[in-house]
Amino acid sequence: SLEELDGRPLFVWVHLFDVHTPYLPPEGYAQRYYSGDPYDPSLPEPDIHPAHLPPFLPGVRDLNWVVANYDGEATYLDGELARILERPRMRNAIVAFTADHGESFGDHGVWWDHAGLYPQTVNVPLIVAWPGAPAGARVGQMVSNIDVGRTLLDLAGLADIEYPGRNLRRLLEASSKHETQYTLSSHGNAAAITAWPWHLVLNLRPHYPD
Repeated sequence: SLEELDGRPLFVWVHLFDVHTPYLPPEGYAQRYYSGDPYDPSLPEPDIHPAHLPPFLPGVRDLNWVVANYDGEATYLDGELARILERPRMRNAIVAFTADHGESFGDHGVWWDHAGLYPQTVNVPLIVAWPGAPAGARVGQMVSNIDVGRTLLDLAGLADIEYPGRNLRRLLEASSKHETQYTLSSHGNAAAITAWPWHLVLNLRPHYPD
């Protein structure tokens, strides 16, 4: 347990996979974001190709219910993360919260999935907290996840350890500017260049083979 490691250096990695299809939050969580009956036969048929209807919610007529299930899963996990972060050892820890990708609900023909290098997939939150951090500071620039590890090491006083990336604290300076980002998707399906405010996506191969 965390308590057994008091006084010793500690690195905790928590990887949550729940907010992926199928979206199946615990009872009551999806209802926070939806009222009514999404299976009401009087509702019109969903205006998408039948192949894109979510198999984990068979017969659904209102696609807002699918999104509500996604939001419900995220809310449930927020509560579980809070239980970890509220533990005494974690209250004064250096914490980074981020994701490897976002999710698409029909944008660019991608349903209940992540594909390509569109903003819906690559724009994810990054929250970093540490003792003495400027409370409420917000940065609008896009950054790369490769910089997260470098930043955590530096914040922990381990700047001498070799590791790729740059310290993200530089972006807190008033003079910081948007930096051009270059992105390549897994398997080389797509490439992208972000030169604020432009985002160019080059689809090199179909993500979904015929």
